[in-house]
Amino acid sequence: MDDFTLQKLKQVTDIKQFIEFIRMYYPGLNFDTYTIEDIEVALNEMYIKLIGKIISYTPVNMKRFLRNYLIKYEIRNIKKVIL
Repeated sequence: MDDFTLQKLKQVTDIKQFIEFIRMYYPGLNFDTYTIEDIEVALNEMYIKLIGKIISYTPVNMKRFLRNYLIKYEIRNIKKVIL
């Protein structure tokens, strides 16, 4: 992250400003409510979709690595639901 972007991020004072700040990096980011849980879920879903797109274009040996990496997040999400 460059210094200018970092300074802008430091000036964010509430959750709605934060969402507006990150929206340029995550187009299509929408929430029903502005809670930390909703934001975390939405960002994780976007991250998983992004990894899925990357997997579809990568060579076979890299696909294995990325699938295993993605499974780590799926396991974490399952643990959150169970606990």
